[in-house]
Amino acid sequence: GKLTRPSGESYDGMWHNGQRQGKGTLVTVEGSKYVGDFYKDDRHGKGTMVDSTGCTYEGDWQYNFRHGLGTFSNADGSIRYVGTWERDRRHGKGTQTDKLGRYEGLWK
Repeated sequence: GKLTRPSGESYDGMWHNGQRQGKGTLVTVEGSKYVGDFYKDDRHGKGTMVDSTGCTYEGDWQYNFRHGLGTFSNADGSIRYVGTWERDRRHGKGTQTDKLGRYEGLWK
């Protein structure tokens, strides 16, 4: 089903016991759009988010955080990171390519 809040936030997808659960699409007031898995109202599982600036993250989510394997690109594609994430931060093995070149290694 679809829910649109007075704030303008909207969710279209699966529900369980009044919570977002399963596949769905969330559009926030700030203009971010997430398409993917939900669990107990959180982005959790596999999903893609495009934020209001055009930056994209595609990959694993855990309790609303980018967590696991994922790919981040900024809006113009000049920065790209492919690797592991922990609680919204690059962490572990990954590769970033940007105007300065390419770094492949461990992130903390």
